[in-house]
Amino acid sequence: MPFTEQRLILVVDDEEVIADVFHRAFDGQTKFVIDIAETVAMAIQKVRAIFYDLIFLDMNLEGNSLGGMKVLEALREIEIETEAKGKLVKYGHVVIMSGTTCLNDFSRKANALDVFTFIDKPVDFSPEFVRRVVNKLGLPLLPREV
Repeated sequence: MPFTEQRLILVVDDEEVIADVFHRAFDGQTKFVIDIAETVAMAIQKVRAIFYDLIFLDMNLEGNSLGGMKVLEALREIEIETEAKGKLVKYGHVVIMSGTTCLNDFSRKANALDVFTFIDKPVDFSPEFVRRVVNKLGLPLLPREV
């Protein structure tokens, strides 16, 4: 399958159990590639180099309840830099995940990046839950369970 047919999903979370759930949710899939970033610096490096169709972003990173904001800010900077070069870029959907940060704390920046999805932790992060979220966001390449 050509690489262009694959969907790239970045999971930015420092909890190993969350990364494991995402890997299990897409195990055996050929149309999705899961990439994990455990730190803010790693996430920023990845989004500067790769376009992701979908980004799951934990707000509480590296002991900072708003650590994920740095990643949102980097996404906005990349859009501005790219548009200044005369090219259009629009990152895929960003899903913010947090159990410690209120949506109001970062809603303005999130709105500027068209972030409309917020998952309030703790939630049952099972492979089935992850597949449902991806399907509802319009990436219905996952098989539907019957």
